[in-house]
Amino acid sequence: MAAYIIFPEKFTEKMMQAESSELEVVGNPDMQLESSVISSVIDTVVRHIRNSQANILTINHYAREFGMDEEAREELIFQEFVSQFIQVLSSDTLMNEHQTVQNFSTGNMYFIINGLFVIMSVWIYMLYIALMRDISSNLEDRMRVFGVTFLSQGIAKILTIGTIVTAVAALTTFGTLRLGGIELPAENLLRLLILLALYIFTTTIIMIIIDWLIPSFKISVIIQLTVLLLVVLFAGSILPRIYFPLYLDSLFEYMYSHQALSWMEEIILNGRFTMEIDIMTATLAALAILFLIASSLKERRLL
Repeated sequence: MAAYIIFPEKFTEKMMQAESSELEVVGNPDMQLESSVISSVIDTVVRHIRNSQANILTINHYAREFGMDEEAREELIFQEFVSQFIQVLSSDTLMNEHQTVQNFSTGNMYFIINGLFVIMSVWIYMLYIALMRDISSNLEDRMRVFGVTFLSQGIAKILTIGTIVTAVAALTTFGTLRLGGIELPAENLLRLLILLALYIFTTTIIMIIIDWLIPSFKISVIIQLTVLLLVVLFAGSILPRIYFPLYLDSLFEYMYSHQALSWMEEIILNGRFTMEIDIMTATLAALAILFLIASSLKERRLL
């Protein structure tokens, strides 16, 4: 047994006479979740009784004043009790509810989408490393002589990496959908392109900021790989969100990569015609400010 409720003596009579009563809920320590559910139900019932008691007492008083017979009066009171109960339930939730939709049971396309998401993330880092290797110290000195700032270099990297990876990722994704027999309208293809672009540009900015703030190349590479792994992991592409502990669940709600991947899945697998990008745009805006600050610090460090 998960829990049991102890009602005091003459509970109904006391309620009708506006006297206070206490309900005791004894839970089972081995079934804490079930006990918590029962406790939530009882809290709702108690709130209902407290809110409806005054109305019931008023109706009972005037029904007795007008000489209504006992059976009709009890029926009237019962109807009022039910009416008040429904009002209480509709004014608040019985329990805190959270629904998580998982798409990994939809077939192979789910794993293909998540695989493409991981590959796309790897492309970002590989192209970033390739661009870094092409810039020698002599070339950096020449650019500084000609007045090329770190802000200009950073913007150029963002545009180059973001544009190339977005184009390749979009063509790969659209081609995979076509081969998989999934036909999406043009507006949903545009939504997928926006989600891909926001994710890729945001991740690129993170890589650049880490590179600027960490002087040591080896340490910056380790931190970049760690951050990229966390971004991919908390997107739910490697391991679905449902397998993570509950105390990490809030991280998914504020992770831009999870919002990008989850809405890609909703559009492709469930045919949704809407998307949410609030977390992604807020993250991109915050990183843009941090990008400007980091570029200023980088310039001052070398001047």
